[in-house]
Amino acid sequence: MKTKNLKLTVAYWMFWLLGMFAFFISGTWFFSSIHFFFAPENFDNLSLLPIDFRFNPIEETSMGTPLTELYHWNVWWLFLQGILGFAAYGFIFLFARRIVQLVQRGKMFSPNQVKWFISIGIGFSILAVIVFFVPDFTAEEGRIKFSFNFGYILAAIVSFIMAEIFQEGNRLNEESKLTV
Repeated sequence: MKTKNLKLTVAYWMFWLLGMFAFFISGTWFFSSIHFFFAPENFDNLSLLPIDFRFNPIEETSMGTPLTELYHWNVWWLFLQGILGFAAYGFIFLFARRIVQLVQRGKMFSPNQVKWFISIGIGFSILAVIVFFVPDFTAEEGRIKFSFNFGYILAAIVSFIMAEIFQEGNRLNEESKLTV
């Protein structure tokens, strides 16, 4: 039985759109890294700030270090963070869309939802690990800073708890089917 809930339909398409956008940004980061490998001189006028994976044109008032002045491992780690981070977001939105789709079909508790909540938790765990190591953005020093993002850890824990709740709901649903 498929429900005709407008909010679920909007959520389904919003998760689809956000997932495709995240995969597009991940691909853009991938192709930017390939372009940087072959032509780093084209990146002389860009600086990379350690906030939100943004490229910013260098201006007189801009803070940040140009990409070509950073240690190479810093630049490659930042590209890897962008690629894996946005790909993880894409998969999180993909699994959330699948959960909404099952709810739309009237299958509140199914083993697939448990699997997808666990996958979402793993995605948030991957994001937490990716942002834990932040390279230093000064060209003079080649060190790593550590950044603890509690939001990703909390989202992973909530996802794992939701998986357990849906697992228990699935078990109770199966027991109620057997009860006459």
